[in-house]
Amino acid sequence: MSSPAVYRSPRGLATAASVLLGLCAVASFGTATGVTVLRAAEPGREPTAGLAVTLFSNGAFALLMLGTAGVFVPWLYRVRVNAEVIAPAAALPPRWLTVGCWFVPLANLFLPWWTIRGVWRAGTPTDGQDGENGQGPVHAWWATMVLASVLALLASGSMESATSVTFEEARQRALTQLLGAELLMTAAAILAILMVRRLTAVQEAHAEAAHRYAAEYGARAGAR
Repeated sequence: MSSPAVYRSPRGLATAASVLLGLCAVASFGTATGVTVLRAAEPGREPTAGLAVTLFSNGAFALLMLGTAGVFVPWLYRVRVNAEVIAPAAALPPRWLTVGCWFVPLANLFLPWWTIRGVWRAGTPTDGQDGENGQGPVHAWWATMVLASVLALLASGSMESATSVTFEEARQRALTQLLGAELLMTAAAILAILMVRRLTAVQEAHAEAAHRYAAEYGARAGAR
């Protein structure tokens, strides 16, 4: 049975997640820069600088993603529990799903989006912009993430094929796919920062309003 919901500020976790996501964006853009140099090289030449930048940025991105996951998932769990306090009657995804949604094969293509969307709807008032509690950042982030992952898989398969080694046209196509994946991943990291900051700000605003109401109620009760 889940423990009673208690509001805890997600600000610290949100700040750490935003910093790490920003570094992921820089690393991904670094890989895109290296791939651009490789694409521009003459046939038969493999620029050492472009290859070095690509490999270094790729490795840095992998390490940063591990660190980001170690902060982002606890942040998501915290805002999920906070949503119970902010909107007790809301239909929320189960708590365990905030962690488990990332590890279910195939279902992890939509479960993280569905989970965050549920938390977002519980605490964000409708603003009239898109008719769905301003969920544009959630939709844009996840769509970009999925597209980047698909392109990265296609690029990986193309780069490992014999044709990419033998034919320059196939190699260029594989590098273009990889470039697109890295640029999309850069955009996804930036969109994730916007999403984390906005949802955190909304929950903190709810908490501040509740504290003010409690203080005012206490002051009125004491004056009687």
